[in-house]
Amino acid sequence: MVATGIAILAIAGAVFQALRLFRGEEREFSDAPPRNPVADFELDAWASVLKDAPLAVDGPAAEFQSQMYGIVEPLVGKLPNSTRARCLLASVHRRFVRNAEAARELQQCLALDPACAEAHYLLGLLAMGVSDNPAAEKHLRIAFDIDPRWADVPLQLANAQISQDKPRDAVQTLETYLKLDPRDAGAWCELGQVYQKLDDCNNAKRCHLTAIDVAPDFFEAYYGAAKALRELGAAEEAQKYLDRFRQLRTSETESVRVERAKATDEDYKRKAIVDMATQAGAAYAMHGYYVEAEECWTRATTLEPTRIECQEMLCRLRPGDAERWLSLGHAYIQNGRPMEAESPFQQAIELAPQDADGYAALAQVHMLLGKDLGKAAELARTAVKLEATAPNYFVLAAACERMKDWPGAKSALRHAIELDPDDPVYQEAYDKLQEDQSP
Repeated sequence: MVATGIAILAIAGAVFQALRLFRGEEREFSDAPPRNPVADFELDAWASVLKDAPLAVDGPAAEFQSQMYGIVEPLVGKLPNSTRARCLLASVHRRFVRNAEAARELQQCLALDPACAEAHYLLGLLAMGVSDNPAAEKHLRIAFDIDPRWADVPLQLANAQISQDKPRDAVQTLETYLKLDPRDAGAWCELGQVYQKLDDCNNAKRCHLTAIDVAPDFFEAYYGAAKALRELGAAEEAQKYLDRFRQLRTSETESVRVERAKATDEDYKRKAIVDMATQAGAAYAMHGYYVEAEECWTRATTLEPTRIECQEMLCRLRPGDAERWLSLGHAYIQNGRPMEAESPFQQAIELAPQDADGYAALAQVHMLLGKDLGKAAELARTAVKLEATAPNYFVLAAACERMKDWPGAKSALRHAIELDPDDPVYQEAYDKLQEDQSP
């Protein structure tokens, strides 16, 4: 759960950096071939044991691999001296267990920039994968010193230190990080567990209770707090935390089970492609390749229209495109952020005043927010005037109903039924309204 959150933040951070492209900054790299071709490198000694799994030759797996490499290989071709591009390619190699290729790509990154935190981080993960904890600690320590907020580098460094029986080093790592980011519940919980290993129950209790303050539903922290309290002799208080741990764990386990039941292998693949296209677009944009950035973000939003960061960037690339603003507004609504949808829909109306979609969408925002219902009805009437469709009449009916204009609501629903008699939603809404209005 924590790792997933961190991964999302890393993607959002990469896209956020791409905002610089709208500030007129120049490219930071040369279009010349890379200074040190990957083929010239020999792997570090620890990496000599890394192997490459064979790629799939056909079927869905081969198609997935082709799509992922199809995003990152052109990126590296266009930006050969970009460490970000090469790190993305390395992450794809790693996904498909091409670990030797990943290591070579990452060493190329370090030849381009020895202070590339992402490359050191990924090399650390590769080293951990072959149980070379000293090498993992070396790379993760460098990444931590360069950028302690990069992904989950503090947790991974602490794990590498604990694996070498260095719990006090792990404490120092996590305490240092938490001074920079005191809202990381996962790091507080990890630190509490390390203190527990050191039999420092008071500090273990402090850390787990802090994690709970930061994230009240983080169930692992309740178990850690219960364990520390029990060791401190507070059995009754410990039991309360243990009971809450069991309650939250059961609830989350059921939630995860339901989500996993919904998700298919294709869903996971689609998300991976969307994530990679999002990050590749950010890399292109940071270096001024706006056309390629737009292609990547368009691909991402085609597969996942609710990907807000991509919709925002596409609006910045084409601020005069009303359809872009409509898509952004709908993405905000689908992500439960209706207040932020108002401005994009208003922008769409200003750009295309003869298009009904913006008016209908903005009317729905007003209703969702319970704000200026008279304005919502006015917007819905404008939408119907511009385009007399069943969906637009349905929006007008909803606005009239919220205003307690029952005749107006019934009239709008009758028009919707006439225009689309095959959709049962309109007839059901009309019947319910009739039923509610009957004495």
